[in-house]
Amino acid sequence: MHDALCGLYSITNAISNIYRLSSDDREKLFKHLIKRLDKDKYVTHAVIDGTYKEHINDLLKAATAYMEKKHAVRIIAKPIFKRKAGVGLSKYWQTLTTFLEASKKRAVIIGMHGRYDHWTTVQSMEELSMKLLDSCGVRHLRRQSCRIGRPYTAKFYHLIPSQVWGLRLKD
Repeated sequence: MHDALCGLYSITNAISNIYRLSSDDREKLFKHLIKRLDKDKYVTHAVIDGTYKEHINDLLKAATAYMEKKHAVRIIAKPIFKRKAGVGLSKYWQTLTTFLEASKKRAVIIGMHGRYDHWTTVQSMEELSMKLLDSCGVRHLRRQSCRIGRPYTAKFYHLIPSQVWGLRLKD
């Protein structure tokens, strides 16, 4: 049995990767996000069915505001791909690599379908795999197991360019 809160875990993991939070502070951030879902009447849906792109957008805003208020840290969270069309696996991989290599104080949240319907945090990129901070314990995602978009199959991880946010400390 598992919960469907991978979206909240991915946000907590991404922020903690950027700004090292104690386990107590991670828990406080996670609870803040649960309360945000409850306030918006999404908590039951999130626990049973998971979070959608719109939820992640709202939760990222709540999390960055929380970090500024509680830790005086400004974190910028923005979609990485401006448009859906024309993003193949090579462009997706290179764009994430370029974003993450610009600073150690960065992380990327990605959505995927297919083998898993899941949100996770990318910590770093290599030529053949991405290193994850994942709530399910997956540490790497191999490039050869990835595809972009539809049709979704259980054989591959289908990465969704419109479900990618880059997080970084504000300069």
